[in-house]
Amino acid sequence: MNKYSKEDLEFLVKNYGKITAITIAKYLNRSHAEIRRKANELGLRSTLNNIGVSRYIHNKEYFKKLSVNNCYWAGFLAADGSIDSNKNILTVSLKSTDKKHLELLKKELGFTGTLKTVITTLKDKKYEATKLYICGAQTLIGDLKNNFNITQNKSLFLNPPNIENSEMAKAFIVGYIDGDGTVCFGKTKQKKRYLRLSVLGTKQFLNWINEFLNESYAIGTKNINKHKNIYAYQISSLMARRVLLDLCKIKVPKLKRKWNKVNSLC
Repeated sequence: MNKYSKEDLEFLVKNYGKITAITIAKYLNRSHAEIRRKANELGLRSTLNNIGVSRYIHNKEYFKKLSVNNCYWAGFLAADGSIDSNKNILTVSLKSTDKKHLELLKKELGFTGTLKTVITTLKDKKYEATKLYICGAQTLIGDLKNNFNITQNKSLFLNPPNIENSEMAKAFIVGYIDGDGTVCFGKTKQKKRYLRLSVLGTKQFLNWINEFLNESYAIGTKNINKHKNIYAYQISSLMARRVLLDLCKIKVPKLKRKWNKVNSLC
């Protein structure tokens, strides 16, 4: 088999997963099997079948009309999801200890594919993760952008969601806390336990959280700090207790390992 030219490799990398391997094979004048072998060698993955559509189905209209449940999952995706708007791929990866939560999202989206187990590295430590990978997700991606301002570069440019309903906004915040929030207990010098909430995000997004929680719970202060390029919203003690106990009442799935701490106060 002839070696791949630089142009051939660029074409393969750019288009694998967007168009079928058969189409690429015809364009590069190679066999279908050879294209798949080379793609595997390069670590390229595709969920397209031979007619160019996803092998699996999902509810494409899930984020079209706002509800408490889809606002929760949108908040979760705003924190932990990954969007490739060029390839129309939506992915979510969680530690395998949270696999059941990802199974809930899979069921909610009506996705007929399977969750994948992968080995990933975080802070030089390897761990097992569970991954949800949805191809052909252009409608989901479009609605996430239009309704919630969730885009491909959300980690740098996430803006507040377009939600007017208070309960739905709270559901979105609960989902975001489950992805990029920390709920924990601290101790005073007198060794008294207190509750603390910390949320990471963009400045403009955290400003929205701060303003919304101030209006809803009369917190009265701005609780956003910057460390290097990262912004964090933090509240603790009675303020955190008041907010988290109320958010806990929102009937959405919730990540149990975080909210069980709040439930212990009820």
